[in-house]
Amino acid sequence: GSHTQKKLIYGGQVSFDGRTLPDARYLGGRHDEGARARAELACRMAAVKTAWMSMGTYWTRCTPWRMKRIVFLGKAQSAAVSGLEAFNFTKAQYAKLDTLVVKYLRVCMQGEACDKTGSHYVALTNRQVFQNRQISDTETGVRVRRLKLLQRAAQEPANHVQMLAAVMGDFPFEPP
Repeated sequence: GSHTQKKLIYGGQVSFDGRTLPDARYLGGRHDEGARARAELACRMAAVKTAWMSMGTYWTRCTPWRMKRIVFLGKAQSAAVSGLEAFNFTKAQYAKLDTLVVKYLRVCMQGEACDKTGSHYVALTNRQVFQNRQISDTETGVRVRRLKLLQRAAQEPANHVQMLAAVMGDFPFEPP
């Protein structure tokens, strides 16, 4: 079957011109033969890290949180969710992405990501960190983006003909 063929290809027993890779970029995202989205998740995590690093020491400066929040949403959070409307991540994959986003969010909080109870500190959970800073987790962010896409398609169907045709087929009101 196809699994045997895949073993032959990646084992070098079938020759092709060029290289054979387990995933490929298509229309911006990374796709693999099993539709598992592992390659896309790795690219997303690298994009979040790159976006975070591009701001250097800005995150630890004495900038008001309102400004940091805007920059965080525009750089790190948008790198995490941009273009994911078409991907079907699992809860575990979203959790992995959230862990990275929260790691950077905790740095922005500069020691406020914990509660002091008595003489020791207790770290806030990831959900509490998101709630504390009024930022949605990546799964919710992607869900909102999907809803906005569908709303735009409903409001302006002429601008989304290909997507609507792929989902619904032919339209009786369109000329042949």
